Amino acid sequence: METIVSIPKFWEFEKSICPGLISEKGQIKMVVDLQGLKYVGIESITPLIRNGRRENIILAIQAIPLEVYSGDLKPLTYNEHFLEVNLKKRKHGYNGMLVTLQNSKVVLSGENIKIKAEQKQEQLSIF
Repeated sequence: METIVSIPKFWEFEKSICPGLISEKGQIKMVVDLQGLKYVGIESITPLIRNGRRENIILAIQAIPLEVYSGDLKPLTYNEHFLEVNLKKRKHGYNGMLVTLQNSKVVLSGENIKIKAEQKQEQLSIF
């Protein structure tokens, strides 16, 4: 899925990216609200050149409080998750990973979504 957001919202997603913190401490810094759901950025892909313009993309995944999580995968910590990946019992990625946000347990769930910033329309000059 691909979602286009305002530039300030894109910056929020950019601030939420924290793969090192996830792997080292099992934590995320913040979540970003998008259409009533909470997401965390997991990767930034830059730059993609399309139609002569740079187009930055952020990959994000939904962050669901553990107490309301009802996904198919059992929530596992980073190390447990990648042990299962190495044993080919789970797909590579963040889906089903249990992390901490402040003092709360959160499950990263679902497919990654692509976040793009809206493009400003350039005004054509007649002079």
